[in-house]
Amino acid sequence: MCPAICGIIGVFISVRYVHQRPFSTLITPFKNINVKPILYGFGFFLLLLILSDVLLYGLNSSNIQFNGNNISQFLYFLPFILVLIPLQTTSEELTYRGYWMQGTGLLTRNFLVLALINGILFLLPHIVNPEISAGGILAMVYYVVVGFSLAFITLKSGTLELAIGMHAANNIYESAIIHPQASILQTPSLFTQAAIDPAYELISIAVIMMIFYLVTFRVKPEWKRC
Repeated sequence: MCPAICGIIGVFISVRYVHQRPFSTLITPFKNINVKPILYGFGFFLLLLILSDVLLYGLNSSNIQFNGNNISQFLYFLPFILVLIPLQTTSEELTYRGYWMQGTGLLTRNFLVLALINGILFLLPHIVNPEISAGGILAMVYYVVVGFSLAFITLKSGTLELAIGMHAANNIYESAIIHPQASILQTPSLFTQAAIDPAYELISIAVIMMIFYLVTFRVKPEWKRC
């Protein structure tokens, strides 16, 4: 977690002392950070992930195994997961959907272009992950889709709050609930996914992101500011 802490400190120093701006402007243009979108993003995205894996289990139940022997380890590591994973994901959001996207926003105001650039930037540090080796080009596209979607939702909402919640939900879910064997996050989860189907993962995350976008801005139109 040292890189995450160093990342947050680095972004803070850059924004506060180099750019002479309040650090909170990286998250929201408003006076105060709104916790409600963060919690909503976490809860709704977590629900969509669960539904996706329920469907995956129905298609191939042998691919998901319950780790009954790891319950004690799971309970021991769970508090660390719940504290450290949001720190890591928030660091990434501040860097990619915050600092870098606001920087590239000086070059173009086209949301699709900005989101695509952000998706590609998000792929680059993940390209050495074992998920990429297991999934190949489809796994690369997966990361671009995730980065693109989080960026587009951030641009449309005008704040980083939804993306912070969504990213935390995704990584906590993969660390604590269903953990792919071919994953950089090696944690004692409740379930293990024996093999990654890159085509299913790509299609499911694209559908999840689309559902999240459409439902969120339908039920919370006041959060769509652009």
